[in-house]
Amino acid sequence: MKLLYKGWNEVPIKVYKEIRAIVEDESLEATERSVALLAALCGVDDNEIWALSLPEISQMSTEIGWLNGSDFDRGRKPHKLRISNRDYVVNYEVQKMSIAAYVDFQNYFKDRDNNMGALLTTFVIPKGCRYAEGYDPAELAKTFEAEVPIATYNTLLYFFVLTSLRSTRAMLIYSELEILKAERENLLTEEMKEKHRMIADMFGSLLSTK
Repeated sequence: MKLLYKGWNEVPIKVYKEIRAIVEDESLEATERSVALLAALCGVDDNEIWALSLPEISQMSTEIGWLNGSDFDRGRKPHKLRISNRDYVVNYEVQKMSIAAYVDFQNYFKDRDNNMGALLTTFVIPKGCRYAEGYDPAELAKTFEAEVPIATYNTLLYFFVLTSLRSTRAMLIYSELEILKAERENLLTEEMKEKHRMIADMFGSLLSTK
């Protein structure tokens, strides 16, 4: 029996979710939790782990100490990815997002732990494509969940939020000045208010992750 993964930089999002569910399951005893974790990391059923000898389980347990380590790298900022023989471009600038991508990001971000793959689709786009054009975002989200390591996901989201906070703050300030000017000149419209609200909501959401 061999482990399929040797670190967070190899564990795909889908498997990470399994690991998180096991760790958070308070009904499991310590031994049951350890067995379930090993099963998830080996890609087998729990019964196969229970059938192993104690020396085998002990050896494997020493090889998963990385589970307690950092699951992302703040020092590396990927600008492109290659997944399943296809190239993807990473957009870290919120002002370059389409309205559709912007709205979808906000919706997925509210429940980001359960929408990791979908969240990535809003700013990691197939090379040569526009958001949701020429491909199915729902299918792409499944691909990301199955292929993108959790360490890569966390790194991408960290830098997206960090970069977008700066640009969104500038957009919010400009929007506030625009609103004040329009109010003075009696030119304030519902469209301007809605635009300002969207920017403020985005800024608040991004700020909550820091």
